[in-house]
Amino acid sequence: RLGVIVPFRDSPNPTSQGADRTANLMEFVPFMTQFLKHAGVDFEIVVAEQTQGHIFNKGAMFNAGFALVKDRVDYIVLHDVDQIPENPQNNYAWPERPKHLCSASSQWNYRPSYGQMVGGAIIMQNKHYEKVNGFSNFYWGWGQEDDDFFFRLSHNGFMNSNDRLPPSIGRYKALSHKRVKDLDVTPMFKRGRKHLDATIHGRKTPEEGLKTLSYELVGEPVTDKPPGCTRYLVQLRLPWMPTNLNEVPP
Repeated sequence: RLGVIVPFRDSPNPTSQGADRTANLMEFVPFMTQFLKHAGVDFEIVVAEQTQGHIFNKGAMFNAGFALVKDRVDYIVLHDVDQIPENPQNNYAWPERPKHLCSASSQWNYRPSYGQMVGGAIIMQNKHYEKVNGFSNFYWGWGQEDDDFFFRLSHNGFMNSNDRLPPSIGRYKALSHKRVKDLDVTPMFKRGRKHLDATIHGRKTPEEGLKTLSYELVGEPVTDKPPGCTRYLVQLRLPWMPTNLNEVPP
């Protein structure tokens, strides 16, 4: 059984890259429901929705989604809400190793964006996600959590040249939403870059992640917005919870 894990938040604040995400979700869930049914996959879609008030943390939402669904599924796909598959040969079948599915998105003119790319959609067994300790919870705001995840995977012997769908099969349509320029020049992004560089060069070890995530659920899960998924509202409980992209830890 497959768990489709979707990190999510809609926000009027454009710096969160969250605008228009509800529209994306309303398109994503029915599309993926039909796509996976056609592929003959037994699945459920779990949406991990971060509460308002702090900068979005996509990695932590992936970790929360996994924690919520792991006992009901055998393998997972970590899926951005704005990417939907175009080729039925991309059948979301049981993977022997982690495999990057979204290898050619319309967002990048159907070309691989860069060699370490694992964003958009990546599929793996539960035990693989646990082995790499999930995503880092360190990165707030836009970017770098996927690059950190690539390092975690490659450090554990995954993500060689065969662990990615060929572009002809891994074609994805990028759903429209407002995009914000210059998110890679903020103090938050620079803080993340420093941490990522230290991790890649062995000055940091990925001990934090799935095992160190702390969160609580707000209210009861919702199953009709939209129908076809279970939507959990997640309040993070991490040591540092920034509220804007110019914030730095004390």
